[in-house]
Amino acid sequence: MPLPLRLALRYHPLFLELGRHITKRTWGALRGAELQGTVRDPSQASDLIALFCYILGVPEHQTSSVQGSVIHVVLLYPSFAIQLLLTVVPSVSVNPSLWGSLSFASDEMVEFRFGQECFIAHGSEDGLFYHIALPEGDPEQYRALDREGHVLSQELERAVEDFIQSLTL
Repeated sequence: MPLPLRLALRYHPLFLELGRHITKRTWGALRGAELQGTVRDPSQASDLIALFCYILGVPEHQTSSVQGSVIHVVLLYPSFAIQLLLTVVPSVSVNPSLWGSLSFASDEMVEFRFGQECFIAHGSEDGLFYHIALPEGDPEQYRALDREGHVLSQELERAVEDFIQSLTL
């Protein structure tokens, strides 16, 4: 049985790897991120916002606005902010697309794309970007392996659900 989109995103190899590097501070502490994407409807926007809350925790504050088909959300954490600009395109394929860049305290830049192509690219000191290998497998396999909740605990899942319910999208 396929996972709901929110869980399928969290257990997707790209976001597992991105979350692992952010949590381990491979590139230093996160300073901020600018993300853009397309969604079929506002519920998919909620799923993309939940994804980053699963990775980073529930933000201390947030601000959101909807203007026509554009959803703008800023998630404010103690030492950084995440800005998401999502466009609702009813004719978009089943899955949303998301791309953006993250900056880190070490002046490292990481870019990623999720959609028709999936990759994470890390900027190096020589000014070139190098792709990071993604794990094999599918979200259902990774969810089944996470029986003890190391990737997504039940407490975090509930806290994120409550936070998402409080948003007005």
